[in-house]
Amino acid sequence: MLIPRVVRQGGVVAPEDIKQIVKKSARVGIETFRWAGILGLLTYAAIKTPGSSKVVNDLFRLAGKQPTPVCSSSLENQKTLSGSSVDMFVSQYRDYGKIEQAIKEAGIKTEDLDLNSNNTLFDESIEIKTLISKLRAANSDKYKDEIILLKEIDVASQMLWGKSGPNPYDLIQAGRSNCQVMADIQSLLLTPEGPQILKSKVTVTEFNLSKENLKLSVNVKLNDGTVPISFEIIKEWMSPKEIIPSHVKGNQLYLPIFTYALNKASVPYGGIPSWLPSSTAILLTEESHSTPLTTSLSDEELIELFSNANQSLTKITTSNIKFNNPQLEDIKKDLSEFLEWFTQEERYTYSEEKAKQFIETTRKLAEEITSEGNNHSPQNTFSAPKLIMLASLTTPAIPEITNQLSPRKASKEEDLLPTHVYTVKGCKKVDGEHIVTIIDSQGAEFDLTMKQIRNHAFAIIAKSDKIPNIGSEGLIAILIGAGGIAVIRFGSNKLNRLINPKYKTWVERAMSLILSKHL
Repeated sequence: MLIPRVVRQGGVVAPEDIKQIVKKSARVGIETFRWAGILGLLTYAAIKTPGSSKVVNDLFRLAGKQPTPVCSSSLENQKTLSGSSVDMFVSQYRDYGKIEQAIKEAGIKTEDLDLNSNNTLFDESIEIKTLISKLRAANSDKYKDEIILLKEIDVASQMLWGKSGPNPYDLIQAGRSNCQVMADIQSLLLTPEGPQILKSKVTVTEFNLSKENLKLSVNVKLNDGTVPISFEIIKEWMSPKEIIPSHVKGNQLYLPIFTYALNKASVPYGGIPSWLPSSTAILLTEESHSTPLTTSLSDEELIELFSNANQSLTKITTSNIKFNNPQLEDIKKDLSEFLEWFTQEERYTYSEEKAKQFIETTRKLAEEITSEGNNHSPQNTFSAPKLIMLASLTTPAIPEITNQLSPRKASKEEDLLPTHVYTVKGCKKVDGEHIVTIIDSQGAEFDLTMKQIRNHAFAIIAKSDKIPNIGSEGLIAILIGAGGIAVIRFGSNKLNRLINPKYKTWVERAMSLILSKHL
């Protein structure tokens, strides 16, 4: 013990013992102050240094709580045809090689197929239909099998991705608590390569459009693993008893497929932790992502990350919204009640009635796509009324789930939700002030100043190689920490010598020990 036992003589404490007790107590106080101060300064420096988030990720990976990115390009195996890239979903479809061979034999020019001029062939339904028409004109009998295969690919592609590919503004989170996953998919779709990255991960394993046996099963590749998803699994995932599952406005199936696959792939790591929102981004992109606090980044560093959001997955998480008026207190109360409501397991139990609705919705989508003479987009003409109408009854905390085709503008800063993950769309300068645009998973779009971002954004999730290791805020914190530690050490050593003139620092003690061994 640091404080010696008191020796009593005739019931009175000896003066020399009192002196020792005071000295030992003072030393305990000085050492406690010293190490508490050093620990506090080191913590402050770590919090203010962006690179600390990368260290945290590494530690969680070592503990098996976060996937290790394979760091490979999802598009490295993308096929090309006469200098143009081929849609990843189409090129991975069974017997695609026959289609490519038919194009070469028929002498069809690829520039006549790239109707949207994005240098990617067959990423829209109209381009597949154009190829079918050209093969018919060349020799309908010779290319009969290829035409049948192309029709199948066209229908499967539309059912999964839509007529013109996935649209980031068509995602609806609804009642599932999966804003992390929704923001990952939405953010990826806002990048130029995002749609092709998502398509590269899906391979059709079974496809049947018959009314008696409707099936569309796939394999989904995530990071270093593959998640097989049968149509039966999709049906069950989309049929919870008392909530509306996350879905696409046009009822395409890529969103339920990816939300299920990411949920399943996260199980070995303990699920999808709300406190580590970079985990699903790693699974989806196969690249390292980190979650630095916004306080660890300067305005200039944040602006650079936000400005590049249209090139790589970027999102923010809120947590420190201050509820300081009655209206916001009501919102907080509603959110608390909603969280308690949807965390009850029975809300997610399988519903046979919902399953029937899902099958009927999917069958109608297939019929819409395959019906002859229909020139309208399924996204515009079919909107799953059964699912949408139930939203107001089953998800009371989520207002106005509609089937609009463009994001609604939310003019009020108070509409931002706490502990929610938002997609960063980009950053632009307006009247000399930087405005950051973020999107939520219910279709709302917010234009926020940097001050508002500071007030609401707790952390940012972005590619690790885009995040500075130290940064200007971190450098200042390190200098403050180093200076503070030096002052604490000097002050505590000075106080210790006042108490004990023979006191030696650990450096002095180490030097004495070394010299004693060599002299």
